[in-house]
Amino acid sequence: MLKSHLSLLKTSLISLLLIALSGCFNSDPAIKSVNAYLEKQKTDKTQSDWKTTLEKPEIVAFDPAAQYFWVLYQFH
Repeated sequence: MLKSHLSLLKTSLISLLLIALSGCFNSDPAIKSVNAYLEKQKTDKTQSDWKTTLEKPEIVAFDPAAQYFWVLYQFH
């Protein structure tokens, strides 16, 4: 019984990993646009006013049928 539970757990974890990784290689145009904007910024965070000198990003159209998740990390 323990062996079958471990097998089910292993299968579930592999499935979850595949689902998670498939989102990393998404060809969604909105995500591509946001990533291109971030790469273009080349923000110099050593300057004290870096937050107030950022360029305004362009408006991006997100697919209403898609699900988007934004994970934020806050460092003090």
